[in-house]
Amino acid sequence: GETVNIPDDIPVRNDGDGKGFYISEFDINLKVAKKVIRQLEEAGVTCKLQVSNNRKEDLNAAGRMANKLKPQIYLSIHHNSFESGSTGYFSMYNPGDIKSKQLADNISNALAGNNKIPQRQNRVNDGYIGELNVLDKNITAVLVELGFYSNIKELEVICSDHQTYYYAKYIS
Repeated sequence: GETVNIPDDIPVRNDGDGKGFYISEFDINLKVAKKVIRQLEEAGVTCKLQVSNNRKEDLNAAGRMANKLKPQIYLSIHHNSFESGSTGYFSMYNPGDIKSKQLADNISNALAGNNKIPQRQNRVNDGYIGELNVLDKNITAVLVELGFYSNIKELEVICSDHQTYYYAKYIS
């Protein structure tokens, strides 16, 4: 993996993790992340977009790459996959990290007015999310799951330009 600048015209790729639907989690995450970065940069925040260039990397790779950059805040954007009826968004943070919990709560509460994707309870990362486990302890870190791409009705909402702009506005 590496930190790269992603052009606005990056081609969408269906790399097989979209559970047979027309878009992959990578595509959805990138669409939202690019919009979040634009919002933050317009507000004067320096950002780095980090994406994996290798689908075979372990989940810890993103955390190891971030440690080299030493960010003040690490935000990982994801979409979930589970049973087709699963729905909702939530944030995860490391146990005992008060700043990360506050950031997770602020993001989740800011997204609550979307009226399309239900809010789920935020969760403490109990070792499940590798990238959060390997981050330096002085980095405020949150992983946001913005909905279930395995739920076709939710997938249609989370892929829409309206919803991705909404996410970007309220995450940033």
